[in-house]
Formats: sequence, C-alpha cells, structure tokens
Amino acid sequence: MDTKMTPQEYYKKNEPNRGAYEDAAEVLAKLTIPALMRDKSWSSTSNTPDDYAQSYGARLVNNLKSRLGVTLFPHNASAFRFTPSAELLADAKDAGKDNELSRNISKSQNDIAAHLEALNARNSIFAVLEHMIVVSSAVLEKVKNTGYKVHTLRNFVVSLNDRGEEHKICVKEVLNKLPEGIMVQDEKEEYELYTMLEEIEDNVWIMTQEIDGELVGKEQKFTNRTRPFAYQGWIWSQGDYYHRPYCDDYIGDLKAVNTFAKVLTKGALISSKSITMVDERAGRTRLRDVVRAQNGGVIQGRADDVTSYQHGKNYDFQVAQQAMDSLKQELAVTFLMTGGLRRDAERVTAEEIKMISQEAENGLASVYSMISNRLIKRMVYWAMDDLKIKDSELDVNIVTGLDALGKQALASKIDEWVTRGSQIGYIDRIKKGELALLYASLYNIDTESLLMTEEEYKQMQEQQQQALQQQQMQEATAKGAEAQMSNTNPMQGGQWKWLLVTVLYVRLSTRLSWL
Repeated sequence: MDTKMTPQEYYKKNEPNRGAYEDAAEVLAKLTIPALMRDKSWSSTSNTPDDYAQSYGARLVNNLKSRLGVTLFPHNASAFRFTPSAELLADAKDAGKDNELSRNISKSQNDIAAHLEALNARNSIFAVLEHMIVVSSAVLEKVKNTGYKVHTLRNFVVSLNDRGEEHKICVKEVLNKLPEGIMVQDEKEEYELYTMLEEIEDNVWIMTQEIDGELVGKEQKFTNRTRPFAYQGWIWSQGDYYHRPYCDDYIGDLKAVNTFAKVLTKGALISSKSITMVDERAGRTRLRDVVRAQNGGVIQGRADDVTSYQHGKNYDFQVAQQAMDSLKQELAVTFLMTGGLRRDAERVTAEEIKMISQEAENGLASVYSMISNRLIKRMVYWAMDDLKIKDSELDVNIVTGLDALGKQALASKIDEWVTRGSQIGYIDRIKKGELALLYASLYNIDTESLLMTEEEYKQMQEQQQQALQQQQMQEATAKGAEAQMSNTNPMQGGQWKWLLVTVLYVRLSTRLSWL
C-alpha cells in the first residue's frame, strides 16, 4: 500500500506515470517558452536547435500570463476580501459592535495584503501560471519565514482523487545545503531530499522527509489550510495522472505557425539571394574579373555577358504568409491578445481590471475563478497562519476572484446611487451610518480613528440639540425686547399677540432643554 511507502519509494513508483506529460510539455515549451521544460539531454552548453523559428508562441503565453496575473493579484486593488457570516453580523449589530467588526475585518485584510506583498507573492503567482499554461502543473510550497518556492513537473509526483484534487504529493530536491532542522550522519556535497505530504484523514495531513533511504527530521502534522504544499493545474479529465496545460488544446495551431515561420524564413533567404551569371564564350568578359571587381572598379568586358538571377517564388510565399496570419489571429483571440484593454501602462484602472477579469472568465470557461480559489485563497490561508489570524476568531468567508474585484464596481454603483438620491430627493432616507461602514469595507479603510462610537454619536447629537435650543431662545428673547422698545403702547397694532407668543415659546423651550 502507498500509505506504507517511504517518500523515496513512493516517488520512484509513481515517476513513470509522469513520462507522457513530460514529453508533451517539451514539445509545447519548444513552441512557446523553451526554458520552462528543456529536453532531457539539454545542458547549459548545448546549442540552440533550429526548431525555434518564431517567438509568437512566447508572446501568446506571456500575454495570457500577464492578463491573468493582473486580475489574480492586481497592483491597485485587493485580490481578495473578507465577508462576515450572517450570524456574526447579526451578533455584532445586536451588541452595537458594527464598527468594531468592520475595523477587525479591514485590519486583517490590510495586514494580509501587506504580508503577501512583502513575500513577493506576485512573482510566484506568475511562475505558477506559466507552468499551468505551457507545461501541465506545478507545486507551490510555502517556505516558513522566507516566501514561496515553485516546484516544476520534473521535480514532483502526485496522486489525485476523483475530483482532480491532490491527496498525496512527493517533491524531490537536489540540495548542496540541508534545510534547518535536518541532520545526516554522512556529509556530502549534494543531497537528494524527498518530502512527502499525504492526507491520512479528513483535514489531517502528515509530512515526512527522507535522504539516502533514511527518514530525517520530525514527522509534522498540518490541516488542509496550513499544509505547506499545494498542487496547481489547469485542465483535468477523469483518469489523468496530472492536469493538462492550456496550450495542449492548441498544439496543432502552434505547430502550424512554427512550420509556416520556418518556410517563410527560408523563403525570404531564397528570395533575397541574387546570383551573377557570366557568359565567357564570347571571350570579352572573364568570370575571374567579375568576381574580383570591387564596387566602382573598372574591368574589361561586355555588359551583355553578365546577368543576374533571382528566385521567382514570391507568390507562393504570400500564400504561406496569409495562412500563418489567419492562424495567428485565431490564437490571439484564444490567448486574450486582442482585447480592447491592451495598453502600455504599469498599472491599470479598477474598471479595466474588472473588464479583463470578465473577459478571462468568459473566454476561459470559468477556469479563472477556479485558479483564483485554488491559488489566491491558498496564499491567504498561509498568510493568516503566518500572522496568527484564526478564521475561527473572525468567522469570515474569504471571497476571491471576480467577487473580490467586483467591490470596486459596487463602490462606483453606490456613488452613482447616492448622487441620484440627492437629485431626486431620497437622500434623507439613506442610513448614513450603514453607508459609511459599507464604503469602509469596500475600500479596506480602518474606521477606528475615523468613525465615532454609538455613545460618542449620541452625545454629539444631544449637544447639538441643546445648542440649537439655546440659540432659538436667545433669538426669541431678542426679538421680544426689540418689539417692546419700539412701541410705547404694547397693545397698539396687535403687538400684544407677539409678546404673548414669545413668552410662551421661551417657557416651552426652557422646559424642553431640561428633558
């Protein structure tokens, strides 16, 4: 049984299942980015073969990687957000702790985002995407206190369940220095370290390590959220040992473009070749003189004895060019290279990010959201573990992908709604406190120093009411005195009515101020 195997035994047994996927990855890498999966015989001193006739495949992959990367982990927006559960939100409202809950969630979210940036998570995300698009799959490892490590197809084996999810991973590393906490009896210049992570029961993972047939280090236990290895793949079908890459579906078009590129490259060389032909039969022009003649030189001969020849196949090459251009256009659509949002900018707007996300979602059959949930959510859980933030304390739901990016669009809609409200007169019916908390949540703003507590707000309202009453009382008294001075006979002209109203108003205001 696999469960009784050592890490090295498990790796050796399952390594043959990986062979076909490696071979396919080598072909796709040659057509796109060769460095992702070199030929097994390749070395740093190897010459570059003539298979690389074009760089269009690399442009396609890099574009798709960038388009997905900017939405999975954007520069100017959060890649995720926390939403409180309905029960937690109800409890907070009942206890009058809405502000406190909002502050806790916003702070945790901001802390995690800063932590991911500090660990340079973006580069690791791009590396994983490259392998998912071209190679097949990759394993992302969370290295304690240092960041992330990406293991490529040739460095790991995996067992998947009937849903295409990993339940056992074994990674092989060749190291010249052992990790902290691992010791061996015989020191070497190079070590083969096998690390196996397996799920022994629901939400319980065990990690063991082996060097030279000997188990090293301590057996470690993890939950599903804290386990340090995570398998990432693109397309999986029932019965597959590994996921297939995105490029696998378009290998025919990629090969055709490469073939046409070779033909056109050779054709261009042929078309540009010019041959000078000399007829020596007349005896007036000698071939040797023509060959040796310099530009602007003078030789003895007859011009009619010398002619030039060029290959007349330009039309055939035009047909090949048109066929290749047609394939390129189709591939451009497939790899999201023709969208209207392409622009040379270091950062794109929130609305652009939203539109790119939707384009990716529609064009890639929901794979984008799957990657977001598997990759970004995994990194968020790792960050929560690093920062000692327990989801049980927050009781929140992590939202990633389009839902996370959609908060930017929601904020814009609320802005428009509030503006319309001021125009048509329903602005007074808006719950301003709830609106302020919603804005703070959407923009990840810490409200602790910005919003008053319920007690502070009530106290401020009472003070404002008292100040208003005093002002009204003073104004009424002043008007009464003015009226008395301007009329010798207070009963004249009906002014006694005004005095009576003033006295009654002052008495009433005084009594209300004491309530």
